[in-house]
Amino acid sequence: MLTRWILAASMAAGLICNTAVAVTPFAKATVFVTLDVKGSSLSGTLWMDRDAVEVKFPIDKNGDVNYTDGELMLVRGPLTDYINANLQIMWDGQVHPISATEFDYAAHPVERNNGVKILFNVSGYKAGTPIVIYSRLLADLWRQAQTVVAMTNEGQKEVWSLAAGNYYDSRLSPSQGKSASSQPSATTGTIKARYGCAAMCLGVDFDAPIEKCPRCAGPAASLFGANIPGKNYIGPMGGVVTNFVPGSYKLEAVLVSRGELRFYLCTEGLVVQPAAALTGKVQLWPAGSQSVTPAVELKRSSDGAYMAVAVPDTIAVPFQARCTLNSAEFPGNRMVEFYIPIVAGLK
Repeated sequence: MLTRWILAASMAAGLICNTAVAVTPFAKATVFVTLDVKGSSLSGTLWMDRDAVEVKFPIDKNGDVNYTDGELMLVRGPLTDYINANLQIMWDGQVHPISATEFDYAAHPVERNNGVKILFNVSGYKAGTPIVIYSRLLADLWRQAQTVVAMTNEGQKEVWSLAAGNYYDSRLSPSQGKSASSQPSATTGTIKARYGCAAMCLGVDFDAPIEKCPRCAGPAASLFGANIPGKNYIGPMGGVVTNFVPGSYKLEAVLVSRGELRFYLCTEGLVVQPAAALTGKVQLWPAGSQSVTPAVELKRSSDGAYMAVAVPDTIAVPFQARCTLNSAEFPGNRMVEFYIPIVAGLK
């Protein structure tokens, strides 16, 4: 009971710590949905983080952090009911419930957080009928909970971030410069173009066009609705961002390969600046471990664009990094810490 209470309190608090935590905590309070509309067929997949499921429906009897087929069977009915009460897929003036066809315990393909994966379909859809989707999933656990939906409608793909005041409405075509919102004025207002990741990478939310996602290198997609969870925690190079000189600079850590970690200096507006004036050292250690490596001098790139350190083979992701840096522009040692998450597709 105490463990359950602590977990619930952590979720309610937002699961944020003072170090740069990438997007892992945001993934816990984000529901990922893919929805495919083809003719009269409407089907999809939903991922919900394991910790969020456990807070709602505590079924992990043996405490092994994994769900067995038997434990998934126990949660199937209650979780489906919870989803249908809070994920409203509507057309013709009615809410149409999902029908779960398969439950699995799996990691989200991009965010890598373990959770319950549900395959579902929605019956009764008529081809071409306008669809409205509203979600309050996990809002009872986290006030900033969001549902990110990758919608493929007759081959056209968009990513929508659904939160309080933001919903999907296929009648409000983004191509016509209209946005979906609970505010009536927004239905006639011009919206600014935004770009995200077709695979729903968190934190990837840009005003300028991008050729590909800076996190997973997958295709970009038009982005609508609320800000993507983790925005401003992902830097222009696709890495993890934290405050460095408050009001002036941020620092971005990018794991470019399993053997190299880079640090970029960015403005408050996340514009990369030369790192030629920076010097300092870094320590690395596996996440949750007390075994910290000795401080190693950071090496500057030949063009002065970034600082880098070689990551030992003994340090596997996820890991933490602590930098002690100084510069002639802002004298005195400054210490920052990063949580370096698992990066999909890293070589």
